Amino acid sequence: MTEPEVTRRLSRLNFRIEGMHCANCALAIEKKLSDSPSIKRVVVNLALNEGVVEYDPEKTGTTEIFNLVKEAGYSAKDKNAENEREKFYKTSLFKFLWSLFFTIPLMIIHMQHPFPDRFNLPFIFILATILQFTSGLIFYRGSYYSLKNKTANMDVLIALGVSSAYFYSTVIFLFDIEGMYFFEAAAMLFTFLTFGKFLEDKAKGKASSSLKKLIALQSRFARTIKPDGNEEEIPVELILENDIVLVRTGEKIPVDGQILEGNASVDEAMVTGESIPVEKRPGDNVIGGTINLNGLIRIRTGKTGSNTFLSKIIQLVSEAQTDKAPIQRFADKVSNIFVPVVISIALITFIIWFFIVKEEFFVALKITISVLVIACPCALGLATPTAIMVGSGIGLKKGILFKRASVLENIAKIDTVVLDKTGTLTLGRPKVTRIITFNISEDELLKFCNSLEINSNHPLAKAITEYSDSSEIQPLPVFDFEEKSGAGVSGTVLGKRVFIGTQNFLSENNTVTDLFNDEIKKLRDKGETILFCAINNDLAGIIGIRDELKPESKEFVRLLKEKGLKPIMLTGDNEKTASVIADELGITDFQAQVLPENKNKVIRKLRKEGRKVAMIGDGINDAPALAAADIGIALGSGTDIAQETGDIILVYNRLLDVYRAIRLGEKTLNKVKQNLFWAMIYNTMGIPIAAGVLYPFFK
Repeated sequence: MTEPEVTRRLSRLNFRIEGMHCANCALAIEKKLSDSPSIKRVVVNLALNEGVVEYDPEKTGTTEIFNLVKEAGYSAKDKNAENEREKFYKTSLFKFLWSLFFTIPLMIIHMQHPFPDRFNLPFIFILATILQFTSGLIFYRGSYYSLKNKTANMDVLIALGVSSAYFYSTVIFLFDIEGMYFFEAAAMLFTFLTFGKFLEDKAKGKASSSLKKLIALQSRFARTIKPDGNEEEIPVELILENDIVLVRTGEKIPVDGQILEGNASVDEAMVTGESIPVEKRPGDNVIGGTINLNGLIRIRTGKTGSNTFLSKIIQLVSEAQTDKAPIQRFADKVSNIFVPVVISIALITFIIWFFIVKEEFFVALKITISVLVIACPCALGLATPTAIMVGSGIGLKKGILFKRASVLENIAKIDTVVLDKTGTLTLGRPKVTRIITFNISEDELLKFCNSLEINSNHPLAKAITEYSDSSEIQPLPVFDFEEKSGAGVSGTVLGKRVFIGTQNFLSENNTVTDLFNDEIKKLRDKGETILFCAINNDLAGIIGIRDELKPESKEFVRLLKEKGLKPIMLTGDNEKTASVIADELGITDFQAQVLPENKNKVIRKLRKEGRKVAMIGDGINDAPALAAADIGIALGSGTDIAQETGDIILVYNRLLDVYRAIRLGEKTLNKVKQNLFWAMIYNTMGIPIAAGVLYPFFK
């Protein structure tokens, strides 16, 4: 079996992971899963406590994958439980309060009796022991599995530090040996650690709040109409394609579908970004998650389950937040060696203070414990994913969907923005502005043109068919229809061979096109696109078509240039028309007469020149170019979002959102670097201080 065939059969599993405390925990799980030959790709996200696995379903399954996670010392669960994150947060809060409950009386005793006597010590010992084997259990368990898997995580540091303090104190207590007790230190460490974990989980919850709000838009139940006409309320998961759903005023529309009966005013703000309700009538499409503000409608279900518009958005955002940005690899490499290095520093610290400086044993031990517990690999592990979560969440609120974490990082590095003209810089709704005929009436010309263009999906073809419809021109039967992408169409109508398209297209088919040079020049000077029509190789007429620029196009180009980015326009229009539009926008670099299949060649050439290129297009016609760019940005809206091929999808179809996406990428990358900087500063300064470099100055 070939590699492509294997790739097509891969299944994807998203799941929650419990028990991770630092970046090394995530790396240990990734290593364990990656060792399985049935698993092709693994990403574990510490900030989300989630994992994503791509695997061969013929060789393994969910149970086997969850068992591998368990063998690594962690717990894997289905991600679909709605209250899972809330439970996680409450568990962290309980662990902190539990530690605090036993630590407070212990600290009160310690403050009143800094050197506890035989009367206080048993009570202190009991409190510390309860904490050691309740709050500390999770760290000991994590250490065991970490060492079992031949790795070292933060649990190992904590277990070494706290157990050293506790068991040293226990020995001198039980055997009545003179020395310093560290029971209160061990208890305080557990309290601070559980408090830190509680704050971390709370921060994670806030970072993913945008995704939670999106999930909350999904309906849980739907009212279906049974064949006998009766209503039945059932879970949305049970609805099938073509089921009839009833939606009343004020209710969420539970599925993607088409209105069969009734009129409604629908709030589609989550799709369009506009707060103005949209009037819907029979035949109109509706999207699950939008709200029926007024009216009673019956809907025939189209897409269900994971195929709905809202589910696709949730999936895209979730995947982006779970994915790893390239800069995360640096943090992972540092985290991988961090714990062994800290343990080595702790041992060296003890040797120096006890054997060389000749300090008392309890002083050397106290300093060694400080080194072990102050080190924080978590900061390195969380620096990137938390910033990515927040960045993708902000993007979601603005209707900007990042498909991968790497996109948020890489978009900040682009220096060239390639723009498709039609539908990107223009409204994508071209209109016929002028018709010039030669030895034929306008209606006759339109009859031939409409008959051919009705078979094409090109925007210019639609302009002609819409104009013909407004003139009540009916299409005729067409035979031998052919369409050449980016050039034109041809076919036989009433026994005559008809060609419609660019000047080059007709010239290639032996038609003279220079009969109206003055008129052609006037139209092109206005920035209009010209289609030529020939019947039996004789020029019959020309049609001027104009697609108005989007109101924000000029502002967008200006902002790009202010940021030092180079805008390049690609169009299938001739040089003169392209020049007029480029001048109007303030674009100095453009390429005309570019066929759709050649756009990706332009992108590749720019990348070979060393440019970092973002391509903006409609995501369907420009798929090869979007794929060829460093960053592909698809202007998409409505239910077409599932077919978009870009790295970024602009749900609201606003060109200025591209600029916002670039700014968001820059801010996210800066925040990642800032987080990594402070994580490194904390550890590089904190560990030496804990090791006692300042001790001589305060002795």
